[in-house]
Amino acid sequence: MSEQKLYDSSDQVALRLQLDQRVRVNRGTLEGLSGVLVGIRGDRCLIKLDAKPRAVVLLIDAAAVLPREANLTK
Repeated sequence: MSEQKLYDSSDQVALRLQLDQRVRVNRGTLEGLSGVLVGIRGDRCLIKLDAKPRAVVLLIDAAAVLPREANLTK
């Protein structure tokens, strides 16, 4: 898997995300949805959402995405 380094512009915190990694949207209208990271374009992530029976790909701000295993305590 290739590793990409992304920066959360709000906190300047480096997030490490890998292609084919399971991720979850952690803010915004689509908060709570999960899927697989399939691409990175600048500061945006392409996520293949878990939607059956059709495939859905979401282009979203990278700052709104965390690895699925991460604890999301607010």
